Amino acid sequence: MAYIENNLMNNEKIIKFAKPTYKILLLPLIWLILSIVIGFSFHWISGLCIFVTIALPIGISRLITIYSTELALTNQRVMAKMGLIKRDSFEIKLDKIESIKLDQTIFSRILNYGFIGVYGTGGNRCNIPLIDDPLSFKKLCNEEIEKFTASK
Repeated sequence: MAYIENNLMNNEKIIKFAKPTYKILLLPLIWLILSIVIGFSFHWISGLCIFVTIALPIGISRLITIYSTELALTNQRVMAKMGLIKRDSFEIKLDKIESIKLDQTIFSRILNYGFIGVYGTGGNRCNIPLIDDPLSFKKLCNEEIEKFTASK
C-alpha cells in the first residue's frame, strides 16, 4: 500500500484498498501436489520435472502479482499500481470514469475473485488482475461516483 499512500492528494482518503487474492495460489499448489504424487508413484525425476516446469513458474508469477499489485478507491479517484520491476500506474478521477467492468470465470466466481476494468473518458483504461471480492469493489466505486457527481 506504500505507492497508494505516498501519492494521495490533500484531503484525499482511502475508502477501499484491494490486492490480488492469495486464492490464486491454489493452481500452483495443485500442480505441486500432483508433482509429489507422480514423484512418489513413478520416479522422482518425473515429479521434479513437473514441479520445475509448471508449478514453480506459475507460483512465482502469481506471488509477484500479489506482491506488486495495489488498487484503491479514494474519495476523489481510483488508483492502481502493477509491476515489480516495470511499474504501471493508473489514476483516474471519479468524474472521468465511464464504466467499470468485472470479469469472472466460473472458477473465480466460486472462489470470489476476478478482474476489474476501469474505463475512463478519452480511451483511458486499466485492467487490474485477480482482485479479491471484485463485486463489492465495483459496487463501492459506483456508489462513490454517484456521491462525487452529486456533490458537484
